[in-house]
Amino acid sequence: MKQYIKNEEMDPLSLGSDGFMIEDLSKKMRTKEERQYLCNQCDYETKKSLDLKIHKERKHEGVRYPCDQCDYKATSSGHLKIHKENIHEGVRYPCDQCNYKATLY
Repeated sequence: MKQYIKNEEMDPLSLGSDGFMIEDLSKKMRTKEERQYLCNQCDYETKKSLDLKIHKERKHEGVRYPCDQCDYKATSSGHLKIHKENIHEGVRYPCDQCNYKATLY
């Protein structure tokens, strides 16, 4: 979808043959859910800017959360919490139909 805006001061290369600036409305009309955030270092894309920030920290910047009780390094604080519970605190989640106990719920 194209919108034409009369603008005499624009660079002639950005003007249509009728002297109006051509502007792509499809970019402006995108809803928040349709936007894509692209990683500038790989092919990763997401709809949330926070997810892109986390991706860059984990995959490209090497951000890690070290365990204070062993040499384990997690890629997120949540993973570190689960590691500590399962490995150092012995937290287990029992199956309600058998004797199995899982380390993750």
